[in-house]
Amino acid sequence: LQSNTIDIAISDMTISEDRAKSVDFSKPYYIAGNGLVVNIDNTNINSFKDLEGKRIGVSIGSTGAEIASKIPNADVRQFNLIVDAFLELQNRGVDVVINDTPVNEYYVNNKGKGIAKVT
Repeated sequence: LQSNTIDIAISDMTISEDRAKSVDFSKPYYIAGNGLVVNIDNTNINSFKDLEGKRIGVSIGSTGAEIASKIPNADVRQFNLIVDAFLELQNRGVDVVINDTPVNEYYVNNKGKGIAKVT
């Protein structure tokens, strides 16, 4: 959006005061909330409280990235596309993905079915 390669961004761009200085935001059309996705065999991560020191996958500029940046000793890995973060989770390059809850639910019920779970 800021490089003028697109005219509008519809999702996966978190509204912040800093961003509002350079782009115009509409009123939020949907409030999704954030959640966690882990590999199906993971039993160590059950909530945000369990993320200290973990390898976390997020989408660049997302609310998940903002949340992850505040987790002590976390190794935060940012991806251009959330599908890349999910792939990294599947390949065990990250321990958890923080992302919008509806997208997480869609992933674990489709491409991630039998591989990943929402926790």
